[in-house]
Amino acid sequence: MTLLAAWTTLLWRWTGQRDVCVGTPVAGRVRAELEPMVGFFVTMLPLRTVLDGDWTFAELLGEVRRTALGAYDHQEVPFERLVDLVDAPRDLSRNPLFQVMFNLLNVPEQRDVEAGGLRLTPFAVEPGIAQQDLALYAYEVAEGLRFRLEYNTALFDPATAERMVGHLETLLAAAVADPGTRLAALPVLTAAERTQLAGWNDTTAPAGWDAPDGRAPTLVDLFAAQVAANPDRPAVTFGGTTLDYATLDARANRLAHRLRRAGVGPDVPVAVCLPRSHELPVTLLGVLKAGSAYVPVDPEYPVQRQRYVLAHSGATVLVTDAGRTERFDDFAGTVVRAGADAAGEPDTAPPPTAGPEHLAYLIYTSGSTGRPKGVRVSHGAVVNTLAAMRERPGLTRDGTMLAMASFAFDMSVPELFLPLVVGARMLLVDRDVAYDASRLAGLLAAERVTLAQGTPTTWRLLIESGWTGAPGLTAVCGGEAVPAPLARQLAERVDALWNLYGPTEAAVWATMDRITPDESRPTIGRPIGNMRVHVRDAAMNPAPVGVPGEIYLGGPGLARDYHDDPALTAQRFVPDPDGGGRLYRTGDLGRWLADGRIEFLGRADSQVKVRGFRIELGEIEAVLRRHDAVRDAAVVVREDAGEKSVVAYLTLAGTPEPDAGHAVTADVTADPAPWRAYARTWLPDYMVPAAFVPLNRMPLNANGKVDRAALPAPHRDRATVGAGEPDTPLRAALARRWAEVLGYERVGIDDDFFDLGGDSFRAIKALAGSDPAISVLDLFRHPTIRALTAHLDATGGSAGRLLHELTPERPGTPTTLTLLCVPFGGGSAITFQPLADALPAGVSLYALERPGHDLNRPDEPMLDLDELVDRCVAEVVEQVTGPVAVYGHCVGGAEAVELARRLEAAGVDVTGVVVGAHFPAPRLPGRARWSRCARWASSPRSSTNARRTS
Repeated sequence: MTLLAAWTTLLWRWTGQRDVCVGTPVAGRVRAELEPMVGFFVTMLPLRTVLDGDWTFAELLGEVRRTALGAYDHQEVPFERLVDLVDAPRDLSRNPLFQVMFNLLNVPEQRDVEAGGLRLTPFAVEPGIAQQDLALYAYEVAEGLRFRLEYNTALFDPATAERMVGHLETLLAAAVADPGTRLAALPVLTAAERTQLAGWNDTTAPAGWDAPDGRAPTLVDLFAAQVAANPDRPAVTFGGTTLDYATLDARANRLAHRLRRAGVGPDVPVAVCLPRSHELPVTLLGVLKAGSAYVPVDPEYPVQRQRYVLAHSGATVLVTDAGRTERFDDFAGTVVRAGADAAGEPDTAPPPTAGPEHLAYLIYTSGSTGRPKGVRVSHGAVVNTLAAMRERPGLTRDGTMLAMASFAFDMSVPELFLPLVVGARMLLVDRDVAYDASRLAGLLAAERVTLAQGTPTTWRLLIESGWTGAPGLTAVCGGEAVPAPLARQLAERVDALWNLYGPTEAAVWATMDRITPDESRPTIGRPIGNMRVHVRDAAMNPAPVGVPGEIYLGGPGLARDYHDDPALTAQRFVPDPDGGGRLYRTGDLGRWLADGRIEFLGRADSQVKVRGFRIELGEIEAVLRRHDAVRDAAVVVREDAGEKSVVAYLTLAGTPEPDAGHAVTADVTADPAPWRAYARTWLPDYMVPAAFVPLNRMPLNANGKVDRAALPAPHRDRATVGAGEPDTPLRAALARRWAEVLGYERVGIDDDFFDLGGDSFRAIKALAGSDPAISVLDLFRHPTIRALTAHLDATGGSAGRLLHELTPERPGTPTTLTLLCVPFGGGSAITFQPLADALPAGVSLYALERPGHDLNRPDEPMLDLDELVDRCVAEVVEQVTGPVAVYGHCVGGAEAVELARRLEAAGVDVTGVVVGAHFPAPRLPGRARWSRCARWASSPRSSTNARRTS
């Protein structure tokens, strides 16, 4: 009984499963008359135990004894009969009731026997086949007990088996020494293993920074050192603008003085709401130089989320641009316009007030309560991460690092600050570049980028576009788990590939591993300098090598806390039981490998990562439950052909809910558009579910909780919803391609691509290789196959044209004014769709789509300024009648001015030229018509003012 109890406990500790069933053989000779009979009567008894970690070993021993004696009393029940009674599913690859066996052979030890001149010698036979996946044999010998572990070599290797035997010995010794010990507290690791784990976490490393006065440096200190050493070297490049270190420093200093006058200081949050431009790093450095912590407010996020971040962070100062000040009219604090309001302030640095213990930023991530949670990170934590990245993957003063992540996403922190603290150049690009593989590939080569971060989704998009690689590039993959095939493909195309892992709560990255082209199982590697990684079970015991557990992180890279949430802080930041300060519970599952690397195994809760964005499924559920028509919601991530997507399941209020005896059915006729529109008012695009499935009831498990594994897959046959069979070869080809990309059995020619769950990534794939080539812009404006092909038939599509009319047709309404809009550098014409939708009758809008930027037209040449403007003039003369006004956004202003000059020379009535810095808001091309002005204006008044300004 003692051995069986110990074996059961070890199985629980290794698997984490409380419900353990072990098979044991019995002789089957329960009647006296069977004793002298020759024959095989052995049968197997399944012994099931449901363990509780709070039991003592003595209590478990009593439970095991009762279970075993009860089984012995009923051992005559045939095993096959027992299988039938419990209705266990049959699987030829395994025993239906147990896969682990225990056999105590309490028979005399076999020795040579001599009788009547005959000598009998036992002969050991090794059949070479494991009867079960795992079997423990115990032999009673004169010295005590001898164990033999038999295992399936397809599942276990010799080293694992050796460790398991060592753990059983350790556990048995502790249990016998003190049977009153709780099961969860019984040790399993040997002394050698504990020493090994401690060695893997011996990561002490000097920072190597030249810090002032010998103290630990801040980000401001490290940047100041580079300004002093390299004042004339390029620091930031955005579009056609490059700032050297001295200029960047002077502009940041002016803003810092302005912020100091607004009353900010150490640990005081300053909100920043700016698009991506050279003004962004100026502003972030200015906030840090003022001694404050920046709070990123992404202008692309829904207004509701922006307002929540502003209110919850407690920011009393907001830095934004002139085009967005009206959006924040209800902000109670001080609004500072980037650049403009700092004019006249001193160029010299203000005296430093913040130290390494003070906050550098407060960044918001998805929260399970339905509201984002703010993570507060100090200078010291960020500096530790940057010190590790300076060495590995590595960046020197001669390098260029690509910065393409949203500054509200923690992956942006190394992109924005690592180049500036080592004297390198930051190449800041617009958000659209990350989603346009052809532009991204060209940029990597043209700018000689040496270090670039990206999520697996970004790298996959680049590779699938035909990218052959970039010499001299070190690639960093992070944000979510990287599949092995993708890792191998990427490693073949770059000088070095590093897989990095870490949550926002650990200053972005905590572990790293270099991936080679022959990698078969990518890992998250080992802890970076000064950080510790622990894999622990539910009782905080260190997990043995190869055994899954939750990943805990420790060291100077940990965040301070969750802002204004002490309960969540206490729950996630816990004391280190080994006395090493604090540990952060990541909620991620992993296991140590024998070489000291860590394998990532997924999440232990409802938090997931999709395209590198950390998503709390509970937050999406909470938003959907706020809708008056929703009774309950469950959200899961489904994966199809390597593509992850978020799927929402809903039960609706006002309808009777059937009891658990009724089958779960889905309403396949429901229109998802209203749900998607509602979700978009509260959630960023990356959190909006790709599919919505209304159910008559939620499937429940035995505990009465939603059985997420039983949620049905989204219905992929739109025959009863989508109208129209493909009636031309082109429509048939598009329908097949859309169905393949979106995961449907078929797609009708009147199905809306975006209502089927399409997004910008899938749009690129859906049109890749189409013949004729179709612009993604055309799909954004004509999202059904019927409308898209009709547009192609009528106009030839966007191919060969530069100016695209975005305003809808208004028969019978004469055009009194035509707006010609030039987007920002590299921007798409679709940027102006919200403005076109808001224009009054009689005003038409044409927008420029520069050639050479469409992934689906890789051979399309780029045009120089003269040719570009001359072709635009020719199109205006041919297509437009009446007066025109020209608008240029950001660097598009130069093209707009030249276009106006040549239009006047051609006799066109030009009523005016407007050059704007930040309007309309740059955003990822998408279904702008879904969101209209709500995506960039917080109120109808703001929309009206914006239209009047333009």
